[in-house]
Amino acid sequence: MRERYTRDLEMLLHLQLEGNERVHAVVIAYKELTEEEKILFRLAAGISQDVAVRPREPGHRSRSEGNHPDKVQPLVQDLMKSLLEDHPSLLNETDISNLMNRDYIQDILGLQLGGFPLLRRREAGRRGSDNDGGSRFYAKLYAGRFHLCSQWWRDDHLSNARSLLRFVEEIADRDPSHPGIPDLERHMKALQDYIGRNSW
Repeated sequence: MRERYTRDLEMLLHLQLEGNERVHAVVIAYKELTEEEKILFRLAAGISQDVAVRPREPGHRSRSEGNHPDKVQPLVQDLMKSLLEDHPSLLNETDISNLMNRDYIQDILGLQLGGFPLLRRREAGRRGSDNDGGSRFYAKLYAGRFHLCSQWWRDDHLSNARSLLRFVEEIADRDPSHPGIPDLERHMKALQDYIGRNSW
């Protein structure tokens, strides 16, 4: 009886640590299953009955708590600060124009932002359109001139991270001696880590 309880508890903890939006419903439903149904569930989910849950170290945050490390938005915001404020010479005028073009963003860069461009000039405001009362861009201004799109849907986070990684790699390849390259390498590593954590 104790062994079964331990396995069930480990299964619930494993699911809770995943940080998936559907976890709460799954955890509740799992509790109601018979032992045979739980075994079938674990087999279908590809989870061993002997799931090992590592004890959390002090200060550790799971992906479902704290500053939401499973979201791509903080990576994008940090990247835009580097590109637009810390090392603006990494981007040329064509790059800036492309980042404000929704067709380029979607069709060439491969970002899925609900049909919005990545950047918008301050003068254009934050609303989606005259008929759209919602703010589709963050209030923060980058370089005092640009708003960053806020329409990052969870289903597209992984694909968007891959697109951003390709974009950053292309910028870095253009001028390997640029003083901003160490920052770009930091962003590439952060995006690679994000992709690695979420490619399951």
